[in-house]
Amino acid sequence: EKVYDVAFVGHYENDGRDILLLRLIQEGFKVRLNGQRWHKSRLYKQLIECLGEIKPAYGNYNEALNSSKVCLSFLSKLNNDTYTRRTLEIPATKTVMLAEYTKDQADMFEPDVEAVYFSNHQEAVDKLRWLIDSPDVADTIACAGYSKVMSGSYQLKHRVSDIIKITKEKMAVRNEK
Repeated sequence: EKVYDVAFVGHYENDGRDILLLRLIQEGFKVRLNGQRWHKSRLYKQLIECLGEIKPAYGNYNEALNSSKVCLSFLSKLNNDTYTRRTLEIPATKTVMLAEYTKDQADMFEPDVEAVYFSNHQEAVDKLRWLIDSPDVADTIACAGYSKVMSGSYQLKHRVSDIIKITKEKMAVRNEK
């Protein structure tokens, strides 16, 4: 059952994700937040006043993703991520992914067709409102994202094939020297 408008399952990082989550709450969206290190946020007190205790999802990870109409995906600035495992996990649950825009993610999932992207907080609010106010559109995007994950080259066997291919190419170059 989709009881939340939007969920984020992930750790706190000092990149503004806490500011956006608090803004979504203030805009009237029903927000679910699970993860670690949120006590480090300067907005922690406000977040827990609105949401209650923030716990890791662990065994309830799938339920956390599936309990929301839309799931947020933030990228770690510490790791210079251009995509994360959630880039695949969220669409795999037939839930709309609302993620920070990167070319890598947009190449994986077509914007506003298989996933939805934002470049700033206002755009995130606007896109979330569009998805919540247009459940048929959100459902179509969620199903298209799911189909892409299931039919695309995103399975572990594809990653292993890529690693083997890259290794062979590097070995061939090394042997030519």
